[in-house]
Amino acid sequence: MQPKPLNIGHKSVFEKYERAYHTEVSDFSFASLFMWRHAFRPSLQELEGTLCVFTLRKDMFFALPPLGPEEALTRVIPAMADYFHSIGRPFYMKAVPERLVDPIVKALGTKVEIKSDPGTWDYVYRTSDLVDLPGRKYQGKRNHLNQFTQKNVFSYEPLSPAIIEECLELDSRWRAKHPDSGSELMAEEEKAIREALFHCEELKLLGGAIRVDGKIRAFAAGALINPETAVVHIEKADVDYPGMFAVINQQFAEHVPAEVELINREEDLGLPGLRRAKRSYHPIFMVKKHELIEI
Repeated sequence: MQPKPLNIGHKSVFEKYERAYHTEVSDFSFASLFMWRHAFRPSLQELEGTLCVFTLRKDMFFALPPLGPEEALTRVIPAMADYFHSIGRPFYMKAVPERLVDPIVKALGTKVEIKSDPGTWDYVYRTSDLVDLPGRKYQGKRNHLNQFTQKNVFSYEPLSPAIIEECLELDSRWRAKHPDSGSELMAEEEKAIREALFHCEELKLLGGAIRVDGKIRAFAAGALINPETAVVHIEKADVDYPGMFAVINQQFAEHVPAEVELINREEDLGLPGLRRAKRSYHPIFMVKKHELIEI
């Protein structure tokens, strides 16, 4: 195998596999891989009718589960393992959905340690729930929206090059209010957001921004990971406006294409506050992901 570094031209390759094979795993979003490419250095190769993706995070080298027909795993997984071994590393695969764990382990044919961290599982919601906020369980969210709209007049603007600089200004203001803004991860995130926004048209990003009092006060951006599912990659809001996160969440969902029935809001990273926030929107299911490490 000779994987090639991922570049913007590979968008069409991913689209081919997205149309042919259904994935619910947010990690396989081309937009995410592209925007974080400086931190994770993704590379890819088509093999046996599948798309194989590898990433290198500092000294951690791992693969994503190949996207393609399941029957190809018996040929592709050994080839991927051989590639790991050729560079002196054990087979290591992350973001493996439950349905593929056994087939991949069987295809590998060696001893494997299986790990699962709920902090990496994706939260998936019904789009209509995020728009309508129906029933008693969403009463608090409706209250937040009502309180916001009673105090503010806002407009929603689709994501476009025309508002990129204003979105970046908001991101800078958001970082200035966070004590960990100088950390390595925050610096990488800032760069990833810039990459995504400046390539928003090429990446075919979904999303938009909320304007209040003449300024962008929140924005969100995401992309399709299959024809029925959008994943939210970026969401920032001015916390000086209570309820702003509830507004951008609802507005993102309201403005996705009509065929998008599900919204994946990625993982909670094991952070208690983020976990509470994501659970409060009542996901209809979690995408449980696993790590497979050759031993």
